[in-house]
Amino acid sequence: MEETPVQDSKEPKTCQRCKTTLLDAGIEDLESLKRQLDLGNCLQALFSAQKHNQRSLVQAAIEVMSDNYLQVLLDPDLYGRLTDADRELILRQRTRGRRFIMVADMDPQDCQSAVYYYDDCGNTWHKLCSVPLEVISKACATCTMDNYLFVAVGCQSTETEMTPSKRVFCYNPLTAIWKEISPMNEARPNCKLAALDGYIYAIGGDCLSSVERYDPRSDEWTFVAPLPNDTFSVAHHVTVCKEELFVSGGSLRYMLLRYSPKSDTWRGSLLTGGKDRTADIVAVGPFLYRFDVNPQLGVSVYRYHTVARLWYECGTKRLPRCPAFRCVAIDDVVYCVSRRFTLRFEADEISPAFADDELSVPSAARGLLFPFVLSLPDASPRQTSV
Repeated sequence: MEETPVQDSKEPKTCQRCKTTLLDAGIEDLESLKRQLDLGNCLQALFSAQKHNQRSLVQAAIEVMSDNYLQVLLDPDLYGRLTDADRELILRQRTRGRRFIMVADMDPQDCQSAVYYYDDCGNTWHKLCSVPLEVISKACATCTMDNYLFVAVGCQSTETEMTPSKRVFCYNPLTAIWKEISPMNEARPNCKLAALDGYIYAIGGDCLSSVERYDPRSDEWTFVAPLPNDTFSVAHHVTVCKEELFVSGGSLRYMLLRYSPKSDTWRGSLLTGGKDRTADIVAVGPFLYRFDVNPQLGVSVYRYHTVARLWYECGTKRLPRCPAFRCVAIDDVVYCVSRRFTLRFEADEISPAFADDELSVPSAARGLLFPFVLSLPDASPRQTSV
């Protein structure tokens, strides 16, 4: 947003919490005030600036709250006094940067594990930040919400053993800060995380059929309806489509489960396709795309219409000795990422297919890759530890 000149007024405009006169002096004092904004004074500064049409100060206050959105949600005296329009501005500010495909490289044997992002303009991968030692785990799960990365650790390793962990961390790309949030009620190695309607859902895990969800407004995890009784609690793949959770695999019968948060219920249907191993499942528009792997032949893609409830094969890619990979969607393109390849699948409603272009791989990565999408600010923030 462009800054507008400070408008003169005979009425002094003061902020009680920041103890600063907003308009008595000139633009230099206003710029100084903007640099002093924090979560303790930004709300009163916002109200005063809105009252007196100080657009640059409004933007500065919105940026402070956007950069620290989870803390804002947790403060009822702050978030509760914002208008719906202000809240929309804050969220829009959080995602105004360019979106990137990223991977978290999780290698417990490597203290240099990191997050990398893909620059499609140069067809190159770049390091975004380091992953703190407390977060690194092969049994972790990841998802994004409100332009934060959330990581459920799953297991933590010591020099002698691996122990199940309830710990959950989040990474804020606007401040480059890793932060620990409230732990889950149960330790969940190899669970799945998914964001839906302002909540984070932790689904299953080794020997678990329970499900719990995280509310960032209270920083608490609460149990919701568990997975159905005849469902194994391992080898799940999870995605979100049309305000429902979809879970594939993980049962004696190869099932697709869908969860409605409104009714807190699960219902299921049988999956169709071969006996190949499913690498991942993602949603684009009203469709689910399931990527199945045959080690000798390559990848088969099956599409499911969530309204018509029909499965059919919609694409193939010959890849002998195909390794494990994970998928993430951005707009109508699905990226399949491994240390050996980066594939691009065009999820077109009429003629979906793999693209022919050759994309680079995150060659510096050494561990398991967990892909996701975040928006990055134009200016690079300083990396901050947990």
